[in-house]
Amino acid sequence: VTLRNLFPSYVVIERIDLLPPLPELGVGLYQENNPGLIFTGNWLTYLDPASAGGSSRYTNQSGNSLRFRASAAVNQIVLTWAVGSSFGNLEVRVNGVLVDTISSASTSFAWGQTATITLPANSTEDEITLTTTSGGYVIIEQIDLRS
Repeated sequence: VTLRNLFPSYVVIERIDLLPPLPELGVGLYQENNPGLIFTGNWLTYLDPASAGGSSRYTNQSGNSLRFRASAAVNQIVLTWAVGSSFGNLEVRVNGVLVDTISSASTSFAWGQTATITLPANSTEDEITLTTTSGGYVIIEQIDLRS
């Protein structure tokens, strides 16, 4: 990585994150505690039998993210999350391109909400990044990678 200032002015760098390489995940169901799902930022574990798999990860800070790499066999991602009255948004990027923004806002709390993201055709593998974009809560229960 090379950082260069091309203009005769000051540049302020607040933070540089060195992220680990992403393991490739194939078709299957992945709970939020799977080591192939890389959470960046302040995410906490929440245990509740009503959550898919009995646990989830949550944050209420903007800019936190979840990253993973889907194998070529994966064509769809089904995200299971919770919604509620003080909940925020989640941007979905595939290979760095914004493909969707999912709102977790609702008048009442509910587990088990789903969103389906279709991946580009003929991909060999895709890097998926889910990033919180508001200060409201985001609770992720599980990721289902489908063919």
